[in-house]
Parts: sequence; structure tokens; C-alpha cells
Amino acid sequence: MLRAFTFFLNIIFMKHLIKLIIVLSFFSFMSCSQKEEQKIVNPNDYATYLNRDSDEALAKCNEEMAFWKNKLSEVPESETYRTRVASMLSTRFMLNGKIEDIQASDSLYHLILNSTTQDYASLHRALAANNITRHKFREARDEVKKALKIGEGKAASLFQLVDVDIELGDYAGAKTAMKEFKNRNFFPYIIREAKLKDHAGQLDSAILLMEKALNQVKDNNALVLWTQSNLGDMYGHAGRIQDAYQSYLRVLKINPDYDYALKGIAWIAFSHDHNMTEAKRIINVIGKKGLHRICIYCLRK
Repeated sequence: MLRAFTFFLNIIFMKHLIKLIIVLSFFSFMSCSQKEEQKIVNPNDYATYLNRDSDEALAKCNEEMAFWKNKLSEVPESETYRTRVASMLSTRFMLNGKIEDIQASDSLYHLILNSTTQDYASLHRALAANNITRHKFREARDEVKKALKIGEGKAASLFQLVDVDIELGDYAGAKTAMKEFKNRNFFPYIIREAKLKDHAGQLDSAILLMEKALNQVKDNNALVLWTQSNLGDMYGHAGRIQDAYQSYLRVLKINPDYDYALKGIAWIAFSHDHNMTEAKRIINVIGKKGLHRICIYCLRK
């Protein structure tokens, strides 16, 4: 009788236990679902950056371009003015994506090199930069090699070589170039060390280095924009999505036309929030400013 009673109690206990497990599983599932449904992107945070009537960066670039073109028209043989115009053409290409601008920039640089007996390392670095912009990394490396052979501005050439080697996947070459530097506590070195750490899978170390770099340039808006946006990328790769989102918003607060950050927000909307509609809306706004921007940003992730 006692055994039967014990058996009966065990059955009741097991039934309640099963019910308890089911209930706990349900709440656990609901909790996970709620976490998954927590959205990061809030359109109100960046609405003003999407609803802009003009692109101030492009307008400023065109203004500077007109100034240097006017100077060049007054002194057509001036290497200084040719270089300035070539540089502004490269900048405008990044803003409007018109291939004729970067081609004109290249032509001006080559014109200077062909019209003088002196070889300028700075011009080869400029040509390398243009090639990097178009993802022509092998051609860029050829130009950097020429700059290194000339010798002037060796540090700048070495840093550019590191950038190209990383893009080509030649990390051993990049590390070799980095060994040339004795001072390893300044911005250009730190950001490249961070990139190498990132590619080596040491993301936490890379983030710490990039945060260190950001602290070094907090008074230079141009460098803050680049560093903060790249830091946003790293936060995203590390799963720190909220930190990534806030990084992109900080960038836009400094420069509302910095579409790199808008693309980062679009990526969060798509990959984390699963909000395809909002992601497409942001990308369409960027697309109106130039197809080149879309191309470069889509390659970023």
C-alpha cells in the first residue's frame, strides 16, 4: 500500500515538474524573443541627416576647386596650383563618384611628373592614393615603391605601403614595414597596428588601440570622423551593436554629410534589427548623392 501511495505521489510530482518545465521554457523563450526584438536603430536619431537639401561637403569642395582653378588659369604652368586642383578632384570623386574627376586628377599628377626633371615622391603617393580609392591596390603599390625609392617623406610612404599590403592580404609585408618605425605611440602607427590586430583576430586589442588613437586626435575633427566611424565598425564586429550605433551618431553630429556613418546605421538596421525597409531607405538617400558612395560602402562590410 505504501509503495502504491509513493508511486502515486511520484506521478503527481512528475506531472507538476513537467508543467513547471514547460512554463519555465515558455518564459525563457519569451525572454529570448523579447531580447531579439529589442531594436537599436531609431529613425528619430538621424532624421535630420537624411532630410538635407544640400551636401555641404560637396559644396565646399566645389568652392575650393573654383578657387584653385582660377589660380591655375592665372599661372597655367604652376606645379603648386596643378597639385592643388588634382587634390581637389580626388576629393570630389569621393563625394560625387564621377570617374572623370579621378581621371583628371591622375592626368594632372602625370603632367607635373612629365614636365619636370625632378621626381616627386609626394606625387607618386598621390597617385597611389587615387589607385587605393578605386581599389587598384597593385597599381598603388607600384607607385608607393617609386616613392620609397626617391626617399622623400619615407614615413608617409611606409604607412601607405602598410595600407596597400593589408588590402592585398600581405600581412607579413605590412608587419615588416611597421618594424621600420621606432616611435610606436603616435596616431598613424596606432591605427595601422589596430588594423593588423583586427585582421589577426585580436579584435579586443584592436578596439583598445583604436580607442587610444581616438583620444589622441579628439581636437582634429577630420581624424575624429575617420577614427570614430572605424571604431564603430569594430564595435559592430565585436557584437557591441549599441556602441557601434552611438559611434555612428557621434560622427554624424560632427559632419551630417559623412555618409560612411549612415551606411553603418543602415547595416545595423538590416543585420541586427532585421528592418529591411529602413535599411533601404537610408541606402536610397546615400545613393542620390552618387553611385560611387554606394559601391564603396557596400564593400566595407
